[in-house]
This record gives sequence, C-alpha cells and structure tokens, in this order.
Amino acid sequence: MAFARNIDVSGSVEGDVCAFAQTIQANGKAGRNLYAFGQTIALGTGGGPQRDATIFGANVNADGDVGNDLTVFAGTLDVGGKISRDLRFRGGQLAVHEPSVIGRNLDAVTNSEKDTHIDAKVPIPGKKVVEYAKPRTSRYLTGRFYFWQIIKIGAAFVTGLLLFWLFPGASRVSFSSGRAVLTSGGVGFLAAVAAPVAAVILAITLVGLPIALVTIVVWLLGLYLAKIVVARYVGEVIMGNKGGAMSSRIIALLVGLVVVVVAVNLPFIGGIINFLLLLIGLGALAMTVYGASKGRFSTGQTSNAR
Repeated sequence: MAFARNIDVSGSVEGDVCAFAQTIQANGKAGRNLYAFGQTIALGTGGGPQRDATIFGANVNADGDVGNDLTVFAGTLDVGGKISRDLRFRGGQLAVHEPSVIGRNLDAVTNSEKDTHIDAKVPIPGKKVVEYAKPRTSRYLTGRFYFWQIIKIGAAFVTGLLLFWLFPGASRVSFSSGRAVLTSGGVGFLAAVAAPVAAVILAITLVGLPIALVTIVVWLLGLYLAKIVVARYVGEVIMGNKGGAMSSRIIALLVGLVVVVVAVNLPFIGGIINFLLLLIGLGALAMTVYGASKGRFSTGQTSNAR
C-alpha cells in the first residue's frame, strides 16, 4: 500500500497492490488484485494483477495483462493488453486496439460515439455493450428542484419561528458592521471544526460517550439553524424592519429565507455563499448562547451572594 506523488511498481507483489498517487506506473506483477487511484495511471506491458484490477484516474493506459476483470472509472482509457474476463468502463473516452484481447464481455459508458474507438480485430467473444452518457438536464429546469426548495423554505420558516419564540436572544443577532461579520465567521469556523474533534476525543472514553453524542447533536442542530439566523437579519434589512411588529418580523424571516435559498443555489458561487453563511450564522449562534449562559451565571452568583 503506497501513498506518494509518483509510484513505480516494477517488482512482483505476492498479494494486493493499492496505490494512491498523482502518477502510477505498474510494470510489475501482483499476485492478487490491483487498486489504483491517481491522475495518470499506466499498466505496463508484462505487468498486471493475476486477479482483478480496479482503477480510478484521469488518464489510464492498460497495456498489461489482467487475470480476471478490469474495471476503470476515468476520463480516458487506452487498452492494449489482455483481459482474461470482463472490461468495464465508465468515463469519457475509450480506445481498445490491437493486440488487446477481451476474454468475455465489454461493458462501457462513454461520452459519445466519437469518443469510443474499438478495433474490429479485437476479439470479444461475449456481450459487447457500449452506451453513451445522456446529457444531464439542468436542475433549474425541473419542477422537482423548485418543489424541494419550497419544502426547505417552509421547514426552515417553521423552525425559525420556534427558535425565536423559545430563544428570543437569537432574534437580536446583528451583523451591522464588517467586524461583526468577520468575528462571527471566525467563531463559526472554530465551532464547526472544534465540536466534532471534541466529540471524537470524548467518545474514546466510555464515560464521555453520552457527552460526545450530545455534542454531535448540538453541532448538527447549530449547522441547520445557522442560516436561519442569517436569513432573519437579511430579511429585516430588506424590509427595513428594526424591532417592528410581530407580523413584520414574521414576513422578514420569510423574505430572508427566500433570499438565502436563492443565493446558495446560484451557479458557481452558490456553494461558497452557503459555506460562508453557515460559518457566520454558526458563530453568531455560538456567541449568543455563550453570552446568555454567562449572563445567567453572573445573575446566579449575585443572587447567592445576597
């Protein structure tokens, strides 16, 4: 098993070969199976596994011999070796040429007919199935996409109403300055990273396992509520509502949720926006909870002193 930038397997391995690298050159024999994950992978002449080969890569060249099946997921695959049983390919371009031999079946899915070149002289005694990938319909052109977005908005709206009713402090979160946004984002990043790490450390001990489970649940809940908090503030800014009537705040929450959902589904930049809003909202929630707990603790101390 090897992890490196460049891997060259030139000798014989009695068992399996499992390689992760940018470039993999496999000229040696593997007594059992070959698993390769990389950008450029070459199965050289005279090399190959006595059993199966499973390859994930961008560009794959298979001139070696495979004892059983060859399964490849790649951008391009060029086959010039002997495959004792089946060749399975899922990817962009496929070329199978002499002196290749496929002992049984060929099952391939490529981009198009022009990206598929199979030499008629290559023997394929079994089934030869070649399909072409169908163009994927944009999700923005399907009714199902909009239906589920409406469901998400409705669920977040009900959750937001419940959140701000149970914890009024969450409705007072403000991002009135760039510094506040940066602070919330920084705290949110720490919370997003630290919580699961702490849960794993606690879970190692049997005593800390219940605390670890509670931590994970709270963390997941915070991730879900984060964008709802941001959406409420965005809605109030758009509506120009600052401490208005309850009905105005409800409408502001709904408007904010619609804006946030549209933003996170924008092409190309939607994922980045989603990540940033999650960090900012999570940080704001964490600081609000911390501030509320600190206030209660201080009140309790004063009460006891009296």
